[in-house]
Amino acid sequence: MKHICIYCKIEKPLDSAHFPMHKRKKSGFDSRCIECKRLYDKNRYLQKRDKILEQKRKYYQRKKQKTAPKGEGDDLRETSKI
Repeated sequence: MKHICIYCKIEKPLDSAHFPMHKRKKSGFDSRCIECKRLYDKNRYLQKRDKILEQKRKYYQRKKQKTAPKGEGDDLRETSKI
């Protein structure tokens, strides 16, 4: 089965070697080929680099606050062995 990429307009075989998987699509594959998707993602990152890095910093800080410091929780493992 063949599929046409919506960006480069080249007809390619519809398989995971040429099109990335996409769960929400009826066919199960993305409408962009792997090469076009890589190019799109790279350009998007370059255009929105500062915003993406800021989101990553905020996520890291939230995640860091939720996790327990080292040493805490070790005693829980020991009590469960008894």
